[in-house]
Amino acid sequence: AFRSDDFEALRAAAEAGLGIAFLSSWVVGPDVKAGRLVRLRPGGEPWNDGPSGIYLLRALPQPSAKVRAFTQALRKSIGSPPVWEPCSTDG
Repeated sequence: AFRSDDFEALRAAAEAGLGIAFLSSWVVGPDVKAGRLVRLRPGGEPWNDGPSGIYLLRALPQPSAKVRAFTQALRKSIGSPPVWEPCSTDG
């Protein structure tokens, strides 16, 4: 049995064929797109029914200029839909 709390180690183990890994799409999206991993879509789990997201938390109600610039750069880098997500036709 292989256990790890490191998502890169779990991704590498899944890619090496050691088993199934439960990982976020932002971790394995490029591998799925490239065909190195296959996404399993479990059904019937309420946590898996809708899309999830990445949330930026900040302490102050109004972000500083640096936080606004970082947020804008992060959104641009991630894209919409996120760069790691397969095309919507891959569903």
